[in-house]
Amino acid sequence: MKPRLSDLTAYLEIEPEQGRIRIRHERMLLMRRDAFGYLRMLLYRQLGTEAAAWLLFQFGASCGTGDCEALTALVEWDDIEEALRSGLSQEFWGGWARI
Repeated sequence: MKPRLSDLTAYLEIEPEQGRIRIRHERMLLMRRDAFGYLRMLLYRQLGTEAAAWLLFQFGASCGTGDCEALTALVEWDDIEEALRSGLSQEFWGGWARI
């Protein structure tokens, strides 16, 4: 039986003494949303609309690809729709998307 999406939170490891957050031994970052918004604003201001949008798109694609590869290594999904839903859930948990 495949794990439910909510079961994937069991792989979350928080080590406050070491200052680490991991998902299945892979180090993750936790940051304030307004800090990322400030970085985004600076990118647009310094690089211009086209370059900043391209850079943020590439960053998002890299994050999504890495999450997909990590989840695929973790669980063998029954079908592609189940795998896609799990990816969306992971982006939701990280605060990157709303479902």
